Amino acid sequence: QQQIVLYNTDNGELVGILPFPEGEAHSLTFSRDGSYLLVGGGHHSSMGLSVLYDVRTGDRVARGGDELDIVFGSDVNESLTRVAVGGPKRMVRIHNLANGELVFEMKKHTDWIYDVRFSPDGVLIASGDRAGGLVLWEADTGRLYLDLIGHKDAVRGVAWRADSNLVASASLDGTVKLWEVFNGNQIKSFNAHGGGVTGISMARDGRIVTCGKDRLVKLWDANGNAVRDFPAMPEAVLEVSFSHDGGKVIAGDWSGKVLMWNTDDPAQVIELSPNPPTLETRIASAQQASAEATRVFEEQNAALAALTQKLTEATTQKDQTTTELTAAKPESEQYEAARVAAATGAEQAAAAFKAAMEAVTAIEAKVKQNVDAVAPIVGQRDAALATMASHEATLKQAVAARDAAAAQMADLDAKIAELENAGATPADQIAPLREQRTAAQAEHAKQVAAVDAAEQARAAAATQVSQFNEQANQAQAVLVAAQRELSSAQGKVAETRAANQQMAVASKVATATAEAAKAKVAQLEATLASATKMVEELTPQVQQATARASEATATRDAAVARVNQLQADLAAFQGAPATLTTARTEAEQQLTVLAQSMEQAQATALQLGEQLNAEDGKLAELKKQIEALQAQVNALREQKRSSEAAQSEALEKSETLEAERQRLADRQALYEAAYGPAQ
Repeated sequence: QQQIVLYNTDNGELVGILPFPEGEAHSLTFSRDGSYLLVGGGHHSSMGLSVLYDVRTGDRVARGGDELDIVFGSDVNESLTRVAVGGPKRMVRIHNLANGELVFEMKKHTDWIYDVRFSPDGVLIASGDRAGGLVLWEADTGRLYLDLIGHKDAVRGVAWRADSNLVASASLDGTVKLWEVFNGNQIKSFNAHGGGVTGISMARDGRIVTCGKDRLVKLWDANGNAVRDFPAMPEAVLEVSFSHDGGKVIAGDWSGKVLMWNTDDPAQVIELSPNPPTLETRIASAQQASAEATRVFEEQNAALAALTQKLTEATTQKDQTTTELTAAKPESEQYEAARVAAATGAEQAAAAFKAAMEAVTAIEAKVKQNVDAVAPIVGQRDAALATMASHEATLKQAVAARDAAAAQMADLDAKIAELENAGATPADQIAPLREQRTAAQAEHAKQVAAVDAAEQARAAAATQVSQFNEQANQAQAVLVAAQRELSSAQGKVAETRAANQQMAVASKVATATAEAAKAKVAQLEATLASATKMVEELTPQVQQATARASEATATRDAAVARVNQLQADLAAFQGAPATLTTARTEAEQQLTVLAQSMEQAQATALQLGEQLNAEDGKLAELKKQIEALQAQVNALREQKRSSEAAQSEALEKSETLEAERQRLADRQALYEAAYGPAQ
């Protein structure tokens, strides 16, 4: 396509396109600081050259190494003063980059030269050819430094280590060889690719990357030990290179596919198009990408807003719950303390009630025991009373019988006395009375004895009754005391029962209140845990969404900027022909004006010269007027010198404008060669 495509290896974005209308570009070499790009190429058997581009502006800043055949390999030294080229002519040529003049011509190779490389310090030049030759040259003198012999087939690439003390060579014999440049010792040789090694590059840390006809790209450490293989490409791989920082590997194969891998993770790969689409197509694609990026941006920001709202709500709930929990915990602790106190009081009341019930039971047993003790005494007393009543009845009967006997005696005594007093009573009448009286006296004596016995028995029974009454009174007193104690105990039972019931109710209420407070605390803790978990879950989600939103924002902004940049590029390219034509016209007009000024200056100088000659003739004829005319002659000579200086300055400006006009004409020709003539 007669063009060089520039990509940013940090992101794979297309940077620009440099036209190369001279033919095929075979060699691309950046300057040490990356500011300039040297392109070597041309047409086979016709023309070859090297062109130095300013990477920032795309301008050609120098051209050197004009050859009669194509240039395969070229490189520029660190100071950008010399360029080395090689190709089918089998000679390494060093050209002055400022004026293109040939400086050295080094002859040693016997076949086409494929690669030419300056050492990083600019002291040596390495070149490899199709016959397996590898030569080191002194860059300042062009003299042969070392002839490194070892390869059995074409040397397709050479690469220098950053310290310039080691050079690596890659050959179609399948090997890579590492050479020590002090005396040319081969320090290592290893088989790299079956079928041949076609390209090599060395990073600043000494790592090596190679490619070959086996369709593989391989990474090696600084000692030539295998690190990893990259996925096979469709065809034989022809070129390979590290990126500026060594973090990427870029390779191109015979089919035109160009891939860029991450050296640490080959799965991260970007395909670079060697023939990117037109600006119009890229603008359409960029606009589509911008629309998609805007859509993703809106989606990600909407998702972020939703997650942020959820996080805010969860955080608010968490804070509110924390506040409520902070207030509820002391309240719950107070309720729990009240529950414990109430439970303790209930237990004490229950214990008191139980003790009162036990006391009542004991006292009831005691009362029952006293009742049981009083009953036999009362029974005995009642029996004694019955006995005493019986004795009193007996005594009463005995007294009645005694009194009856005494009355009978008195009656009989009265009758006897009456009869005796009558004197004439017959004895047979008194004797029966006397017998009756004796019988009555005997009966009386008997009844007196019975009365005494009855009185004694009654007295004994009365004594027993008195004893039993005393015992009964004592037992009754004990019983009454026990009954009083029982009544008091029963009152205590009623009192403790009421207290127990009251404390049970209070304990139940306190327990319910404490349980409710605990349940509230538990609920708040569960809510807090849920809110905390939600905050913990949402926080990384919000962070991730923020990162995605930021990434989407950056992608959208980059896409919009890309569209704007491409549109600006398109406008610049569309306006480039007119700009170049205007600049060339202005330069030609300035050149015409300067040419006219130069012609006027030349005419003035001629006229002044003629005047000077005339005056010189007059001086010859009028020697006497020399002193008088000397001042005028000096003034005329000074005027002539000024005119000549003006003529020289005009000529220099004319040459400068001619060079500028030629540069603008070259840029217009390059533009038309790359993009066609302006409409």
